[in-house]
Amino acid sequence: MKSYTAEEVSQHNKADDLWIIVDGKVFDLTKFVSEHPGGKKVLTKVAGKDATKKFKQFHNDAIMERVGLPMQIGVIGDDNSKARL
Repeated sequence: MKSYTAEEVSQHNKADDLWIIVDGKVFDLTKFVSEHPGGKKVLTKVAGKDATKKFKQFHNDAIMERVGLPMQIGVIGDDNSKARL
């Protein structure tokens, strides 16, 4: 899985290019924006940011597994960590 920095994610902060972070995982929600039950405005407020707190307020783990995980594109962190083991 590809690693990203929070700074890289922050560059994807518009409805037509929307990434978020939840629990250290990076999600590309660009194609999901128009389908989100809470509307486009909800997602654009957290675009490019760590949305963990807001996500957990309104969703449970089952939603993440069923809907969220297919949109995961990476993780926050150092992709060289395995090379140091």
